[in-house]
Formats: sequence, C-alpha cells, structure tokens
Amino acid sequence: NLGLTQLGRIEAGQHGVLLNTDFIDNSAGVDTSDHEVNIKILLNAQVQAKKLTLPARNKLLAEMTAEVESLVLTDNYRQNQAISLMERMSVSRIGSKQHFIRTLESQGLLDRQIEYLPSDAEL
Repeated sequence: NLGLTQLGRIEAGQHGVLLNTDFIDNSAGVDTSDHEVNIKILLNAQVQAKKLTLPARNKLLAEMTAEVESLVLTDNYRQNQAISLMERMSVSRIGSKQHFIRTLESQGLLDRQIEYLPSDAEL
C-alpha cells in the first residue's frame, strides 16, 4: 500500500487497474499478526503456570507456522473472493450506492471532494 497514494489508487482504478483498497492488501499481514499475538498470549500463560517450558513454547510456535500460514491464506483468499463477487454485482446496485453517498453527505459524514468520489452525474 505504500506504492500508491489514495489518489493514485483511484486514478489507477479509473484507468482499468484492478486493485484493492490498502487495508485489504494488508489484511494477510494483519491476520498473521493477530494469530501470532493470540497464540503467544495463550502459550505464555502456560509457561507462567509452569505447564510448558520456554523452549517447548518456542518449538511449538515454530511447528504451528505452516498451519497459521494456511489459515491466513485461506481467510485472505475468501476475503478477495467475496470482494470480487460484490464488485460483479456493483453495477446493478449503483443507485443504492449513490443514495448512500448522498445520505452520508447530508449528515456531514462525507465530503466527495476530499474522498475523490464521483458526482451524481459521473455515477
């Protein structure tokens, strides 16, 4: 996500480049970190309770790498699959998206210019 600014992403998208938002492009890294933190919390509690030694904890962490990788990649694949399906249906739902944008604007929660969103006429 550091390769493009938000405006750059929008411009690329307007010229046919298929890409995700930066938070989706980073989701596998975040998911990996979440797994790692949660596993370490669980295992560290076992080390503190003297039910697991630190070397055994470290060995177990290393042994879990492939399984965590598989879980993360499966989640990431499914996220992208869901996004792709929604994208295919988006043209038929442009009116509801336009209404949502107008609603957010009327509530002062969105500024199209700041977000580089198209006008109603462009939509």
